[in-house]
Amino acid sequence: MVAKQFDITSLGEILIDFVAQERSNSLKEVTSFAKEPGGAPANVSVGMAKLGNTASFIGRVGNDPMGMFLREVLHRNNVNAELVQFDKNAPTPLAFVSLSKDGERDFCFFRHDSADTHLEYSRQISLKLMQSRIFHFGSFSMSSTKSKKSTIKTLHAANTSKCIVSFDPNIRETVWPDMTVCKEHIFGVLDKVDILKVSDDEVKILCESDHIKDAAQELLNKGPSLVVITKGKEGCYIGVHGNGINVSNFPHKPLDTTGAGDGFWSGFLHALSYHLKQDKNLCDISLKDYHSIGLFGNTVGTLVTQKYGAMKGLPDIEEVRKFLEQEIANMPNLKSILNLL
Repeated sequence: MVAKQFDITSLGEILIDFVAQERSNSLKEVTSFAKEPGGAPANVSVGMAKLGNTASFIGRVGNDPMGMFLREVLHRNNVNAELVQFDKNAPTPLAFVSLSKDGERDFCFFRHDSADTHLEYSRQISLKLMQSRIFHFGSFSMSSTKSKKSTIKTLHAANTSKCIVSFDPNIRETVWPDMTVCKEHIFGVLDKVDILKVSDDEVKILCESDHIKDAAQELLNKGPSLVVITKGKEGCYIGVHGNGINVSNFPHKPLDTTGAGDGFWSGFLHALSYHLKQDKNLCDISLKDYHSIGLFGNTVGTLVTQKYGAMKGLPDIEEVRKFLEQEIANMPNLKSILNLL
């Protein structure tokens, strides 16, 4: 049996976020931007690494200055980047992000025929997954024919390697102009997924019921053992083996919500890994422990919103510890998650 060298391996997009330097509800009104690294699966691997986990990333960028910069960012954050592919013919994907006065975002993606849509599967990927405890991916890599084939092959390899499979669809209508096709692609892999993370907005797209508890059960019935529905400032709902629990969030006003969901998920998976390393199955973990796991995720997600930039805002473990120590006076139940640090 191959040792699990990596706590997580993520697959998907890593890109440049050009973040607006002025508050506006519309990108067409913005005049200046700052270059920031981003991409949901990459954010999760970086977030896990900053919390002290061993992490790797699989993706494809252009053989250009932006691609070189992104690989360096992974290296600086202690994420194994040996399976980052460089494409000589396609550019690194870009996204432009505007921020409203309340910290909410507006996205515009430039990834038509970009490098990430040409992701190639290789035997090295299967070997990496044999060494990984968690495999995490999103739906961007399923939005083009070639990268979808590579994603599905990787997903099968993750199942064969007995990885815990985590899936965050991260639905963006500019990436999926046809929501019917998007839903077909997402539902087509749920029987191979152990943990599904969706937002309350995505529930409205994917589920017949918009009631959180019923929607969670609807998604659980499609294959996952665990469904987590994020609710922004209201926290999250965790549904597992016929039960569920709401986990409240922290009442902090956000500066920038970019990457908050990825921060939440890196914190959630970090806390979950604590139990997985004790050879527990997802269904063996109690609702009380899931509450603590959700609280830890909310902690990391909240900290991300207090800084500008998705990847830049991801906290290290000492920032999390300091935040929790300050908040314990107001929320005594936070003591239950100190052992996860």
